[in-house]
Amino acid sequence: MMVAAVLASYAMVAVVVLPRLLSREEWAERAPRLAIAVWLAACASVVASAIFSALAVAIPASVIGHGLAGFFEACADVLSDGAALNSPVARAALAGPV
Repeated sequence: MMVAAVLASYAMVAVVVLPRLLSREEWAERAPRLAIAVWLAACASVVASAIFSALAVAIPASVIGHGLAGFFEACADVLSDGAALNSPVARAALAGPV
């Protein structure tokens, strides 16, 4: 939940502060392509942080964590001896969500 709050806070601060900072810069007149790239990067960071904040709220961390742990365990077993692929848990972890 802390990640969602930090991402949402960043999005809100960026929406308020970045336009004010970028609109009064003099370098934007000297390098308009760079100014456009900075504006697009700022917009993309706000949109991405808003999307990831919503995902962090919607998807519990335990769901992601247990799935990744099973996947990494299966990968470690495959790399060590390869015999662990016979277990249904390893097959499910490597197959991913169905």
